[in-house]
Amino acid sequence: MEYKEYLLSDEWKKKRKAVLKRAGYRCQLCNSNENLHVHHRTYENIFHEDLGDLTVLCGNCHKIFHNLKKILGLIGAFIINQDEMSKRNTN
Repeated sequence: MEYKEYLLSDEWKKKRKAVLKRAGYRCQLCNSNENLHVHHRTYENIFHEDLGDLTVLCGNCHKIFHNLKKILGLIGAFIINQDEMSKRNTN
């Protein structure tokens, strides 16, 4: 099953509803109750998630989270690259 199909499945809809209810139908970062998304904290158990693998974010926080994740990845790559260059210059 493809991910997009999974998001339309009854199994996903039940999990999504349970996670929204657990969160009080609020974003877990800013407490908004608008444009709520159920976000995978990990994709390790995709299609077989525990409810603890999921959290609720509003659309704005979800976008910020993914943008921040990209930025942190770039910063990490830069730091590793700088470290490697530093090691080369000392050898």
